[in-house]
Amino acid sequence: MAAGRLPEMLVVSPRGVGTWFTDSYDGKVLYGAFLASTLVPFVDGAFRTLPRRSARAAAGISMGGYGAVRWGLRSPELFTVTAGLSAAVQQLSRRSVESLPFLVRPAFRRVFGDSTATGPWRKNDLASILLDEPGLAGRAPELLLRCGTEDKYLLSDVGSYFHKLVTALGGRSELVLEPGGHDWAYWRSVFVPFAAGVARRLDRAEVAG
Repeated sequence: MAAGRLPEMLVVSPRGVGTWFTDSYDGKVLYGAFLASTLVPFVDGAFRTLPRRSARAAAGISMGGYGAVRWGLRSPELFTVTAGLSAAVQQLSRRSVESLPFLVRPAFRRVFGDSTATGPWRKNDLASILLDEPGLAGRAPELLLRCGTEDKYLLSDVGSYFHKLVTALGGRSELVLEPGGHDWAYWRSVFVPFAAGVARRLDRAEVAG
């Protein structure tokens, strides 16, 4: 921002390690409720924001990308755009869980439970959220996805699928695939254009009065 490569904007980064940015299936961690009802009003009250949907975005990397997209689908009135960099938008199935890094699997089970037969898996699956509510894709924030084609978790493939699903259901989505892995070397190299793509879609006009 200081160098003029990005427009001025307020960036809020809540710590959500291991939460998947949603409520846990057993109700012990209510991170989704915190995002939906507490964080945005607090930020609007404490900082110099433009407190309206057209001036807000949610974005994240990997697990945070899942959280940003899910938040936008569950609270479409809050954001004009949601974005994910190497976003974990894969289906919540046993096969996808087995492909997760070994150290991530315990956190996944703490949040979503152990069995594919339980409600939380479907309740939090992004494709199911869209398919279960006709018209949601059209009301949801615009979606931006960016991913490296050498992503070892094949998130470029699942990102392509999710992008196609959103557009097929009448939503707005943009997908960028490019060389890169699932690592900080790739994320650092593309973060500024990724953030700039989000910023271009924000309304930064002051309201007179």
